[in-house]
Amino acid sequence: MNKLTIKKAIIIVALLNFIYFFIEFFIAINIHSVSLFADSIDFLEDAFTNFLILLGLFLSLKNRIKIGYILIAIILIPSMFTLYFTITQFVNPVVPEAFTLFKVGFFGLLINLFCAFLMTKFNNANNSLLLTAYYTARNDAYANFLIMIASLVTFYTFSHYPDLIVGILIFLLKLDASKAIYIQMKKEHSML
Repeated sequence: MNKLTIKKAIIIVALLNFIYFFIEFFIAINIHSVSLFADSIDFLEDAFTNFLILLGLFLSLKNRIKIGYILIAIILIPSMFTLYFTITQFVNPVVPEAFTLFKVGFFGLLINLFCAFLMTKFNNANNSLLLTAYYTARNDAYANFLIMIASLVTFYTFSHYPDLIVGILIFLLKLDASKAIYIQMKKEHSML
């Protein structure tokens, strides 16, 4: 696959993630949804991650490894806000509006499935940056599917716990992706 094809795919994914971040973030705040909040932060992280990946494609292996460490920080640091939001929901629980949660999760799923489709060709990449693009797209689709399930359970139980659980699961998916990227970066570092 040539760099121009990779570049186009990454630009499309970055822009879609950046636009949907704003939509999901403001709706999450409005309906007090931990899972949407976590996913909105994830959309923002993915937008920045893909822009950094685009930059990194044109750098040497040594500089790509440095960007890889920045990407891990971009994945993990904003996730701390998700933990904070989760704690506030435990202390002062608010049940999110289930139908809105479902709709936003559904449209997020459509966007993420499209992004995952564009990034599928990178799932076996021997490049930590391209691997990052694949993992973020894959995890986002899982997260939106979980948000939709949480909305259905919330609708029938009128409980805030499904939303909290999914928010925590999204955080754990991010930890898993960070670990996989770190392992690939270590492999690349050994090739220097």
